[in-house]
Amino acid sequence: SKAQEAAGPPMASPKKAAVAARRPPFPVTSVPAPASKSPGKKKASKAEAAMEMLGSEAVEKDGPYYFVQRKKSHANLPKPSAEQKSRSPLDFWSRPVADFKTLEQAQRAFDHPELLHSFFSKMDEILNLIEANNATSDFSTNLARQMIEACTATIYCYGESGSGKSTLIRNLTGDPAAVTSHTTPGTEEDTHCLFKSGLRFIDTQGFRVPLIPTTTLGLLNAEWFKEYLQWERLLRNLRMRFDSKVATDRPLAIMYCHKAGHRVIPERIQQLISIGHMKLVPTFLVITDVFAIDDEALQEFRAIFRNIVRTVGFNARGKSVHLIEVNSQAKEVKGHYFEPVGMPQLASMILNALEPMDILTFTHRSMLGIGAHVESNKKKRRMS
Repeated sequence: SKAQEAAGPPMASPKKAAVAARRPPFPVTSVPAPASKSPGKKKASKAEAAMEMLGSEAVEKDGPYYFVQRKKSHANLPKPSAEQKSRSPLDFWSRPVADFKTLEQAQRAFDHPELLHSFFSKMDEILNLIEANNATSDFSTNLARQMIEACTATIYCYGESGSGKSTLIRNLTGDPAAVTSHTTPGTEEDTHCLFKSGLRFIDTQGFRVPLIPTTTLGLLNAEWFKEYLQWERLLRNLRMRFDSKVATDRPLAIMYCHKAGHRVIPERIQQLISIGHMKLVPTFLVITDVFAIDDEALQEFRAIFRNIVRTVGFNARGKSVHLIEVNSQAKEVKGHYFEPVGMPQLASMILNALEPMDILTFTHRSMLGIGAHVESNKKKRRMS
């Protein structure tokens, strides 16, 4: 009747509205939200509480996450038209990223037991696809399975003695046991810092980068020759770590620290960071103690390191070396007090650079299929 047409469509009951609100949002429809039964605050789920502690600004479905949601800024974007709103394609496949605002927030995230839970779960899914595919049936995933079982993501930190890498790790992790290398000269052991989440930072032994000899007379210098041998040993050990048969010894990321104001030998730095970068391992070039020099000197430093990043170039995944500046701890320079800067951003960059797809670098083609999927075959036998 005309009266019914004027009144519009009948309102859905609260029960139907509640059912509709729980349906997946595709196709996108406007569904009235069910009214709250009580004005009191809703009790947060376990996942919501965990995400809140990690500093998230949005929570997606129940479950453990290894990322933090970053709120997008629409300040400079034009408002969508009515047609764009009607189409409104949901961004299903983009991966939210970490965006820590404070160092304390990053430290809490690093020490959260479920931080990397979905990271290793995704790795497991990728290995299941490899093992189930006939085309990759001769690939050995044993080392990759060890990586997942250990639930440890190892990050190596390199740098000259006095470069600030130990101070950076101590402040980034909040671990007072991390000592500076110049206080223990000649140490041959790496310092490990393991979080409850499975993140493990390894502070390697400090060294001195050898100069590039301009004449043959430089090659005859005993001190230079000693530094050169130590440098070559360092590069050899780094390459061996990438080929290690122990999953937890393999780097998932590499950090190279260089203190602002110290001498720079671009060829040597490029030589070291290229090893991991070309093996598709996330590599970070960190300029530490940026307030130790004036603005003009810092600009020159930035230009040198940007050129290093450009020279190293992109790897096979189209990624470049990450360059960041930090001041690890508060300090006073010439009567001016400087707060720590760059640490939350560095922590965010580390998490954002870790990709579950990196597990593929732990697999290899086995000889005649011998030893491939040993663990998977054991599971099948137990199930049968």
